This record gives sequence, C-alpha cells and structure tokens, in this order.
Amino acid sequence: MNYFYKKRRLCIIGIMSVVYNSFSILFAFFLMNVTDSIIDTNIRDFFKYVIYSMVCVLIQIILYLFQTKYINNYVAYCMKNLKEDLLKGICRFSYQYFSKSPMEAYQSFFLNDLQLFEKQYYRQIIDTLSSASLLIIAIVGVCFIKPIFLLIIIFILTVSALIPFIFKKKILEANQTYTDNVEIYFTSLSEILQGFSIIKNYNVSKPFVENISLKIRLAEYSYADFQTKIMRVNAFMAFIGQILVLISFAVGGYLAVIGKITTGSIVALSQLLTYTIEPISVIIGTITSINAVDNIKENCEQILKYTEKSQSNKLLCIPKKISMKNVNFTYDKINKIINNATITFESPYKYAIIGKNGMGKSTILQLIAGMIGEYSGDILIDDVNIKDISEKEYNSYIAYLSQSAFVFSMSLEENIKMFRKTYSQEQIRSLINKFALNKVPESKISIETISGGEKAKITAIRTLTKQAPIILMDEPTAAMDERSKEVFDEIISNTEGKLIIVITHRLDESLKKYDRYVIIQNTQMYMTSDFNEAISLVTKE
Repeated sequence: MNYFYKKRRLCIIGIMSVVYNSFSILFAFFLMNVTDSIIDTNIRDFFKYVIYSMVCVLIQIILYLFQTKYINNYVAYCMKNLKEDLLKGICRFSYQYFSKSPMEAYQSFFLNDLQLFEKQYYRQIIDTLSSASLLIIAIVGVCFIKPIFLLIIIFILTVSALIPFIFKKKILEANQTYTDNVEIYFTSLSEILQGFSIIKNYNVSKPFVENISLKIRLAEYSYADFQTKIMRVNAFMAFIGQILVLISFAVGGYLAVIGKITTGSIVALSQLLTYTIEPISVIIGTITSINAVDNIKENCEQILKYTEKSQSNKLLCIPKKISMKNVNFTYDKINKIINNATITFESPYKYAIIGKNGMGKSTILQLIAGMIGEYSGDILIDDVNIKDISEKEYNSYIAYLSQSAFVFSMSLEENIKMFRKTYSQEQIRSLINKFALNKVPESKISIETISGGEKAKITAIRTLTKQAPIILMDEPTAAMDERSKEVFDEIISNTEGKLIIVITHRLDESLKKYDRYVIIQNTQMYMTSDFNEAISLVTKE
C-alpha cells in the first residue's frame, strides 16, 4: 500500500518519535539520580534532578501534542488519497464486474472495512515505528546501566516472536466472519430503510425488527469474538511483562545487595525494561492487527489494480444496427429468460418492444446495453461483437434509460447534462418547459425533493439529449402524466437518424409512431411492422 509510505513524512514521524522516546529514557535516568540522592541524603542533587525530571515531562507533553496532530493529519491525508483512488478504481469496473457484489457490500467496505483498516493498519504501523525507536533506545539505556539484563530482553523477544504465528489463523477467521456478518446486516438494514413506508403502511415492523435483530446479534458477537482473540494476545504479552518486572526486581535487588548497582539503578532498570516490553507488545499487536485486515488489504489492491480487458476492435463509423444471434440467458441457470433469440435492430427505425410482464423485455434491453455479460450467443454492433469493444467506446454509442429513474444531488440542468457538452442551453431549457419542469428548483435537487413523475421526466430528457446514435428506453413514460407522455411521443416522432428501441405497455394509438414492433412471448421473439398484428399478438391468450 504505497499510499502510506511517503518517505519524507514518515522520516519526520520517525524523528519526532526518536526525540520523544529519548526524553522518556532520559526521564528514567533522572529518576535513578533522584532515588540515589534520596538514599545518599544529597538534598542539592535531589532538587536538581527533580527539576530536570519536571522539565523533561513538560517537553514530552509538548512533543506529544505536536506529534499527535502531525500523525492524525498524515493518516487523514493517506486515507483521503486511498479512498479517492478506490472510488476511481471502482469507477473503472465494467458494469458486469461491478454488479457481482451487492450495493451494500460497497457501502460496508467504505464505511466499515476502511475504518477498520485505518485503525489496524495505518495507525498500527505508526505505533510500531514509535515503539521500535523506544525499544532500541531503551536497550541502549539498559546496556549503559547493566548489560546482563540484555539476556532477559533477548528471552522476551524470542518468546514474543512466536505469538503472531500461534494466533494468526484464528484471528483471520474471526475477522472474516465479522466482515461477512456486517455485510449481511447492512443489506437487511438497507432494505428496511428503503421499504420503510411499506413496513409502516402494513404495520409489520415487528417481524422486520426481529429478523434484523438476529443479524445485529451475529455482527456484534462476531466482532466481540474477533476482539477477544486480539485481547488474548495482548493479555499474554501483559503476563510476560509482569514476569519481566518481577525478574528485573529480583535480579536487580540481588545486584544491589552485593553492591554491583545502586538502588536508583533498580528503579531505572525497571522503567527501561518496561520500555522494552511495551514496544514488543505493540509490535506483536501490530503484526496481529495487520494480519487480521489482510483480506481488506487484498480487496483494496484488487480494486486499485483493476483494468478493463483490453479490446482491440473499434468501429470505424457511426453504428447502424445491433444484432442478436442465438442469444440465451438465464438468471438461475435453470429457467431460460431469453431462448435462442435472433433479431436485428436497424437505424434509423424506431422499435417498440411490447409483451406481458415477466417475458424478458427489460432483460433484452439490458443485454443490448451491455449491462449483462453472462449469456451465450452473440450480440453484434455493425457485425462486431460487443464483447470485443471497450465498454467506454460502446457506451458512447448507447443512451440507456432503465426503469429506475435516478437523479443526483445536483441542479436540474446538471442532472440533464451530466458534465457533457450536449444540447445548447436554449434547447435544454425548451425541453424543461415542454415537460413542465420549470417549477423544479434550479438549485440542488435530490430523490427526496421531487416526485416520481419529475424524476421520470428528468431522466428521459437526460437520455434523449445524449448525443448517441442508439437510444434504449425501458418504460420511460410509466410515471408521467398524460401531457408529458404526449410531449415524449412528439419528441420520439421527430427524432431522425437514430436507432430507437423503447419498451412500453401502452397498447394504444401512441404505438403508431414506431416503425416496427417486437413481441416477446414465452421466451420467443416476433417482429412485425403492422400495428394491428402487433396488438393482436400481445392481447391474445
């Protein structure tokens, strides 16, 4: 994760850690001198080293405040860059690849996994950097007082090095279980929030709450289990630390009794040995924490390294037709939605796809739009397989409107233009007036501030003004009022030189503006240019 390893900034953090930790070691030596001056009843040295100790503590407080602010800003900088690049990486996904994971999985990744990653990866590495410098300086301090105590430190290091390997597998499993349970919980929570009005209307909040309560319980207890396993490692290290303190006092006391060291040296050694066990605990904890978020790190790297499969074919001119040849598709690998479909849509004709619900009309449009990748057969644009064309190029030829009318938290015109050089300001304003959207606020709008009909009109204008030779629209007028439907019909009638395919359930005179009709019945497709025949095929039992 190169986002973190910025040499200059890490060097600054390292230097601040060394300076801060040097004063910590210096404080231990001041305590040694304070203790010895008490035993020697040297009042002058006593006050001198007490003052030195107070100055040392004051400097440490100042350094700590400055270091903490710098580290927090640095971590924020790293996380900002990481999140921005992860979002850019996700935006590079093909739609088919993006759709392999539910929306809640992406939300959980950004809101939960990355927060855990910051805590257990970035901040742990900084803590390790500081702990490593403290450990080294403390060892130097121990050597200065009594080198024999290095044997105790070597023993602790040897035992501590084994701990991550002992607990790694169980911690990884616990973290994965927690991540999976949080994703399940997020999915259920999202359903409740999105379907809140229905739940209230049917007075069925109790079963929904009971259902999600189980998932909350699983998420929380799996997190508790994960934390318990980490705390076991910390507890084991704390136990080693207590043993170390006991040994240091025993050995130090013996050496003091035989006159090899002073009583103040025992105090200093106790402090210095604590400064060795604490860093070792932090370093072991860091290894454990980093191991625990390996799966999150792998997900980050997978997103950042994603590249769309290289496509060599390019269309040499504006496409004039789209063909489906022996296309089959199923959602459950058992029941076919599309069965051996073979059909050609040609420009500049207008096609209406009609038929009863559940016959696969929307699926046909999604296949043509490149939204579905797992199918058999061939979909061709001017005799070039769409799988051999880059998604970016293919999307430049397609203006696609799904049944889900979605608007962004932007102004009305921004929602229509979508950062594109599209129709002129006058043309867009004319369409806004025709669809009676002039009452919609010009400032930022959102799904909550406009009606379903207004959303349908905005997304229809957005699709119609995209400068693409192929227009695909799925039930564009379903939520519109009668006047807006007439406006839409007029625009479609007057649009020339484009291939237009529209799914509709309007079996009335409005269909006559289309040149050809595609009827889907029992996974089979029929095409006719006769209006009466099309109506007859749809309405017959």
